[in-house]
Amino acid sequence: MGWPNPKNNHTKPTSSGSCNSMATPSACAPTRLHSTRPRRRRLPLRLLLLPLLLAALFDALPTSAARGYSSYATVCQPDEYKCRAGNCIDSARRCDRVPDCPDGDDEDASCRCAANQFRCRNGDCVSSNAQCNGYQDCRDGSDEEDCSEPAYVVPCTGSQFRCNNGQCINAAARCDGYTDCADSSDEISCTVDFPASNPELNLKTYPESQIIKESREVIFRCRDEGSLRARVKWTRPGGRPLPIGARDNGDGRLEIPNIRVEDSGPYICEAAGYPRHVSGQQVTVHLTVEKLNPDNERPPTACRAYQATCRDNQCIDKSQICDG
Repeated sequence: MGWPNPKNNHTKPTSSGSCNSMATPSACAPTRLHSTRPRRRRLPLRLLLLPLLLAALFDALPTSAARGYSSYATVCQPDEYKCRAGNCIDSARRCDRVPDCPDGDDEDASCRCAANQFRCRNGDCVSSNAQCNGYQDCRDGSDEEDCSEPAYVVPCTGSQFRCNNGQCINAAARCDGYTDCADSSDEISCTVDFPASNPELNLKTYPESQIIKESREVIFRCRDEGSLRARVKWTRPGGRPLPIGARDNGDGRLEIPNIRVEDSGPYICEAAGYPRHVSGQQVTVHLTVEKLNPDNERPPTACRAYQATCRDNQCIDKSQICDG
């Protein structure tokens, strides 16, 4: 038995055709292919299941997150309504009887009329006595549709004034500076000391918009800075009532305590006693109420009814608001 020849550093293939582990590729039999590609490894089971886990996690996300909305990242404009899902829509599309928000919260319970009111097809609220009374109280006339009895004109009593649209109001409401007829006819042809030129209204609101947390108090002020110094009053679009507890003090100040998220939207200051066709008869302010984080943002103490809450939760007398 001799030493192996150092010039021959590989072993020849055996008769069975298998290659020695020390053999070079050329030493393999023609029927055996030598591959230089690395062997494929099997992926761990957890990696194979990862796509399924991610899909299940996405399905479990809240609706707003799954749709790509974020209630914290989106900031709506003053004339927009912020949906619960986080996106913004025009304030005019709220309570129009057509769901525009992904969750339909722009048509929530706050859009409903009071128990003693009838809701018109366009979303306006009128007195329940207005339905099928012979004249149109709704702007779209829906209160006089599908009436079992033929329409008739309701006679006004001697103590009432008949509006041009047939509506009856208390005679004392005629020319009192406030619009009581739906068509404003109770304030037409009244003796008002107008200047020689056409009346010029210049309603100003302070502020024009607000963004505030829920449960706080909201205060808007409105006044006519024109030569007429007209009296003003506060309303909401579509005849909807002011929020619960709201006070229109008659001096242009609107106070809304314990504001709610559903109270967001436009509010209208209008010159009392002037029909809507008069230029500048009304102006609109916009209110945005954000959800309160009770753990971090609720003020430690609540201000008194005669006080206003500052941004730093300080309480001041309401007479100090907008006092210059």
